[in-house]
Amino acid sequence: MELVLFKYIMFISELLRNRLGINFHIPFAIIQPLGISFFVLQSISYLIDVWRGDIKADKNLVNVLLYTSFFPCILSGPIQKGKEFIPELQKYKKFNIKQVECGIILMCWGYFQKLVISNRLALVANHIFENYNVYSGIILIFGAIIFGIQLYIDFSGYSDIAIGMANAFGINLKKNFQFPYTAQTIAEFWRRWHISLSSWLKEYVYFPLGGNRCGQIRKYFNILVVFCVSGIWHGTGINYLIWGGAWDISDFRWNNRWS
Repeated sequence: MELVLFKYIMFISELLRNRLGINFHIPFAIIQPLGISFFVLQSISYLIDVWRGDIKADKNLVNVLLYTSFFPCILSGPIQKGKEFIPELQKYKKFNIKQVECGIILMCWGYFQKLVISNRLALVANHIFENYNVYSGIILIFGAIIFGIQLYIDFSGYSDIAIGMANAFGINLKKNFQFPYTAQTIAEFWRRWHISLSSWLKEYVYFPLGGNRCGQIRKYFNILVVFCVSGIWHGTGINYLIWGGAWDISDFRWNNRWS
């Protein structure tokens, strides 16, 4: 409910007013908390893992709060599962200079990706998109390719910063990207792109819906729900829903990754 309230109430209000002519007035300003989607997904994972018996409820409130609001991951992940992250916090950790060094090196590589590569590519892509009416189709295609590379490097760079910072504190986080643009199929691409979110959706949405154990039609319906949820989670607007559905159709075409 909190996620719906903070992310979608303004969108629904505007939709009712502009499209249907219904004056749906919100008498107060809604300020979206930083990282609300991250908090919600982390909390859901912890509650489900405890309910399933995958982990025991941690009676240390500090561990639970640290898990749900682990500061390096708040903005863009990687998203962690309770059964993987809580045991990391419960372990006794000794100071390991090698792990700190590796973490700092990975952080520096992440900053290099974001500040040196991604930001420079963004200047090119933004210029082309802002002046699309004066460029030829070839240039626009080039701009789209540059944007795709920039988006990946930016996101991957942030993930490396978060993973490196966690490593410096003695906490191991899983990879979030594994060279997705080297994939040969769309299914393989999704196995390599934003791995933590895909894994979360698979375990806490796709499998509870029945996964691929309910026949072909129900299986495709479950995949459609997962991708639409992913689209809505990424942002508010019908375009995100269409984006999720479009990727879902592509997934069908390439022997989808959820099997």
